[in-house]
Formats: sequence, structure tokens, C-alpha cells
Amino acid sequence: MKKMITITLLLATLNCFAQGYERFIGEAGVRVPLGNLADKIGPSPEFGLWYRCRMDESNDMLDIGISIQIPGKTKEFDYTTPDSLYRTKAKGVSGMIGIRPTKVYTIGFDLSLEWVSTFGYAFMMYDDKEARYKHRAFPEEFEESDNTSFIKSFSTFHIGQGVRLNYANVGLQVHYSYTPYGLLTDYVPRNFGSHSLSFGVVYRQ
Repeated sequence: MKKMITITLLLATLNCFAQGYERFIGEAGVRVPLGNLADKIGPSPEFGLWYRCRMDESNDMLDIGISIQIPGKTKEFDYTTPDSLYRTKAKGVSGMIGIRPTKVYTIGFDLSLEWVSTFGYAFMMYDDKEARYKHRAFPEEFEESDNTSFIKSFSTFHIGQGVRLNYANVGLQVHYSYTPYGLLTDYVPRNFGSHSLSFGVVYRQ
């Protein structure tokens, strides 16, 4: 899946640069986890940087970029390995890398409305308690490495839908995201949590 996403992003990027059209989009806001995901992470600051290009002669656009969240009010959850059960929590950053096909509807007087679809790769970093335990119990296994890390990440796909209201080069947006972290790993259950809403401001340059 990662190879397919990488190839798609590469082809989309080459197509954008070939058109000689560029516009950068900066985003800042808050992501609010919903359902079971809200039991692990609270509302979190979110920042995004996107490169925009025109898809065809219409007002359809394609945004390529990254969105990063800093998990807030993290709570412990069960993390299962083949022989142990640990209690850990989100740590570091979470986010997604992907593309956003966007429909732009001009309202007039510098007003526009955008319907945004999102597809990409999502990740959530967490404190690797298993590695921490092994480091304490078997330090000789880590002596050869000077860059021992106790941070790992869950990986999954990201799909979403959102709407954005723009005035000139400033906008407000709300976006729904589906990131099923429990679907592609055996370390956490499938009902780990997948849903969230993002609210933020947008600036295009």
C-alpha cells in the first residue's frame, strides 16, 4: 500500500510542476477525536502545509502535502505484543501525507466555497514500552546502537471529506477524517478509534 501511495504522490507532483502553476496553502487549527479515539487523545493542535495545482481547465484543484498534529491530553491504552500486554500512550506527533482533490465553487466578491476530499497515508506515534522494557532488562542488546529510540508509529490509510469557505486568500474549514489505526495492526484492537473532526483557518499564498 505504501508503494502505491508513493507512486500516486510522485505522479501527481510531476503533473503539478509540469503545468507551471503553484500556490501554497498553510493551515492551523485543532483536531477533535471522536468515539473510541477520544479515549486515547484529546483535542490536539494541527498544522498543515500544502502545494496546490490545477487539475484541468476547470476550477478543480489538487493539493499535495502534509498535516501534523501534536496529541493533547493523551491517555493510556492497551498495546499487545505476541507475549505481553503493555499500557502506553500517544507520544511525539501524528499526522498524514497525501493528496486532496478539491472542487472550487466561485460565489463572487472574492468569496469561494471548496469541497475537499483527502486520500493518503496516516501515522500515529506512541511510546514503545516494549523496547523500553527490553532496554532495561537486556541492556547488552542495545550497546551497539547509539540511537536507541522508544518511539514507534501505527500506520494506516487516511480518507476524508471537508468544506472550506474562502474570502480572498483567507478561509475557514471543517474536515472529517477516517484513519483506522486498528485495521492494519494486531497490536491494538480494530475498535481502537478511527474518526476525527478538524476545525481551522487557511491562508493561501
